[in-house]
Amino acid sequence: MDAVACDGEVVIMAVSEHVENAGIHSGDATMVLPPQDLNEETLKKIRKICFDIGQALMVTGPFNMQLIAKVRVKVKSLLMRSDPSGQLFSSSCSVTQGGQDVFLPPPG
Repeated sequence: MDAVACDGEVVIMAVSEHVENAGIHSGDATMVLPPQDLNEETLKKIRKICFDIGQALMVTGPFNMQLIAKVRVKVKSLLMRSDPSGQLFSSSCSVTQGGQDVFLPPPG
């Protein structure tokens, strides 16, 4: 999950999905954007986690989370910067084009 926030308010986010098992870093695996095998309930949980953490930490700028979405959704890591998946995120869509197929709206 990659997002950009301003004063704790997430202004845009995207969820990419690993196609294969990864090593330690997301750069070790093939990813797709938008995710193909995550159901709407899982995406809602990821969205809520993203917005809650962004707000709780008053994030300003890009941030990246790696999550595990098997039985439950768990945060594996949180980076207060862009990750290699951020390059996929930023080159896949333009904020000015809306990105309705990739970007997720705020929860609720």
